[in-house]
Amino acid sequence: MAEVASLEKVDAGRSGPADSHTRKLVSYIVDTRYEAIDGNALQAALRPIVDTIGVILAGLGSDAGAGMIAYARQQSPVGAGSGAAGAWVPIPGVAVSAEVAACVNGTLAHSLDYDDTVLGAGHPSGVVLPALLGALDPALPARGGVPLSGRELLEAYAIGFDVHVKMARALGLKHYKHGWHTTSTAGAFAATAALAHARRLPHQTVAVALGMTASMISGIQRNFGTCTKPLHSGLAARAGVMACDLAAVGFSATDDVFDGKRSVLEMYGLGEADPHQFELLGAPHALIDPGVALKKYSACFTTHRAIEAAMRLCVEHDIRPADVESVRCFTPIGALMYLVKRAPRTALEGKFSVEYLIACAIVDRAVGFESFTDEAVRRPAIVELLPRIVATEEARCRPEDPEGLRSSPATGGFIEVHIKTRAGAEFVKRVDAPEGAVEHPMAWDSIGEKFVDCARYGGIRRDKAQAAFTALRDLDKVPDVHAVLRSLTS
Repeated sequence: MAEVASLEKVDAGRSGPADSHTRKLVSYIVDTRYEAIDGNALQAALRPIVDTIGVILAGLGSDAGAGMIAYARQQSPVGAGSGAAGAWVPIPGVAVSAEVAACVNGTLAHSLDYDDTVLGAGHPSGVVLPALLGALDPALPARGGVPLSGRELLEAYAIGFDVHVKMARALGLKHYKHGWHTTSTAGAFAATAALAHARRLPHQTVAVALGMTASMISGIQRNFGTCTKPLHSGLAARAGVMACDLAAVGFSATDDVFDGKRSVLEMYGLGEADPHQFELLGAPHALIDPGVALKKYSACFTTHRAIEAAMRLCVEHDIRPADVESVRCFTPIGALMYLVKRAPRTALEGKFSVEYLIACAIVDRAVGFESFTDEAVRRPAIVELLPRIVATEEARCRPEDPEGLRSSPATGGFIEVHIKTRAGAEFVKRVDAPEGAVEHPMAWDSIGEKFVDCARYGGIRRDKAQAAFTALRDLDKVPDVHAVLRSLTS
């Protein structure tokens, strides 16, 4: 009876004091509607949604993808065939639950470090989108054949994306610098928010789901460079599905997890939480400010400016590997804290080695899928060049925040590459924003090329990928999102 009374109190009058952080978050999740979301934000959502579906497909060709394919098959009922009911994953012949689909697709999305990123907030789309696609599939018995329209997906995704970014900022930069992976911690709340909104769960149920989610968040940076780093996205997406499912059937949890002593903000904010972010939900919307960056290269976004600087120098001055005497890369303070693999031994480690990626730019004048194999990182031409490449952090590279105390270590300021040749010449290139950054957005043509290339890498035919991309570009007009997805793997 106490639970019923609590639910009635919340839904009638929004429980808690007016300044309750939990209340503000729950009200935003429950009460926001499509018409109230900034139209520019909804338009901005199209690119990352389409891009994320592409990188999910590409994830099939990754090391983590191989593990997820095996896992999905294990989780599929014995004897399940292509006609069995289950949530969509891009793996023919399996039928899995919404939770498993969210975990598999979330892991695939982040498996190549090719998914979008937000200044100081991690990778929202690779968590939010898999949770929605997994739990809202019309093939699931709970959905009863009701399709997920593109408009519905845009609405719920926009809310989850905004919650992810504001939650990451509320937890504060110290949270990340301490070693937590914000994609996983903030992402789990974002997945819960997006799905709770899409399911039109009542206020008290959402508050309880968020309380439950708080006991599911984790993800440590110590696992960067392994398959478990992308698993963080999958686990966060799965947490959102599980929390909403359990809360909807009356499972209990605290309903004020962002308020008072030992709250999420106190425990994970490490003394530097910023609860003012709860005041900013939807205004401005995170898809507009700070905006989202899409990736041109399937490596840690911190490295992209260095890749472009080295590549431009080699092209502009026709520099060959044999010409190089030394390379110096200067980055903002904090940018190298998780680029810890100076001489990588595996493909995954190569994604977190700015030295390796500069070497690829010099040797290959390209960084693509073929750059990330164990054989590629061990090539003699790369191994020979690596000792001549040195990366250094310098305060001058981020004049607006020299010590990196108030901004993301991955962006802001600039990265500068100096190449000195054996002939005695020295060439310098500075890059402030790589292609795909908020300041230099990726054009639809480039997104389309990336989508088709991702699908090809995942083993999907070009004609199917192109047709799906064309449909998804007009997502707000798509009546059944999963029909488009299933066309890719049928």
